[in-house]
Amino acid sequence: FAWWMCALYAGSQFTGIQRSSSRNYQVKVVIHEVDFSNSTLTGYLTIIGLAEKHSKLTTFFEGEIVGDKYSFLTRKWEASEKTDLDHWFKFPKFEAFRNTFNKENCIPDFSKSDCLFMRWKEQFLVPDHKVTNIAGASYEGFYYICFDKTT
Repeated sequence: FAWWMCALYAGSQFTGIQRSSSRNYQVKVVIHEVDFSNSTLTGYLTIIGLAEKHSKLTTFFEGEIVGDKYSFLTRKWEASEKTDLDHWFKFPKFEAFRNTFNKENCIPDFSKSDCLFMRWKEQFLVPDHKVTNIAGASYEGFYYICFDKTT
């Protein structure tokens, strides 16, 4: 039984800052569902101040937990190995995987670790999933996440 199974559960909430190249935005994440057996989770990401006409945007996301089912290599969403490497290396905790992250047999075991790596892909805007374009905002990409229980 790993620590993150207690920290990541339906209804858990997190607040923080999303840093872009030139600005910081307040964010709130609410976890909707976590399925550790399939290494997936879903939730809502709210960001404040990203788009001028919409001061608060909420999107629904689906996530992959790196481990036995999902590797550090994204292999979709137009992410190359270099893109993965550039983003994962922004997390100091990733250093331990520097030489093995791109190997087929690299199956990290985070059960005794103080961090968990994930990818979150925004799917649609909440509450109106039919809205596909908002000036000043995009949810076409995805997030690289390092969930660290110590911070």
